[in-house]
Amino acid sequence: MTLNENYYYKVEGNITIWPGIKLTINDKTNNNEIGRIFILDIDVMYDHDVKIKKILETIENYTTYDFLKETVTLFLHNLYIQKEYRNLGLGKTIRSYTENLGKKYGYDYLSSITKKNNIFSQKINKKLEYKILKSDNDYDFFYKKI
Repeated sequence: MTLNENYYYKVEGNITIWPGIKLTINDKTNNNEIGRIFILDIDVMYDHDVKIKKILETIENYTTYDFLKETVTLFLHNLYIQKEYRNLGLGKTIRSYTENLGKKYGYDYLSSITKKNNIFSQKINKKLEYKILKSDNDYDFFYKKI
């Protein structure tokens, strides 16, 4: 397996949104992508992900939390490992790698929003000692100091 770091962006009209990194795990045999995660600044995600806005706006004075201040938090989005490659430690590997990237680029925290019924991601967050800031009926908002 190999880890690949690629600059990622999404374009809407003439505006580049979601600038970040797409981190993939590829099979060494045929180089097919078997897992991935997108890594973005939380401020970018706040403007483009209604789940973040919905959860954060239910927290009184959420902007006073250190890890939600500008340029200190990376948001981990859309972790996916193909079913046949799960339970091999790849999710943990890719999430651990994001910690190193965060440190490399000067971030202090990582965060993610995970569906309560996403057992795979919930398990990884707990194994890697992420804390829950806020929960609603459907999602948990996790964060971790790196």
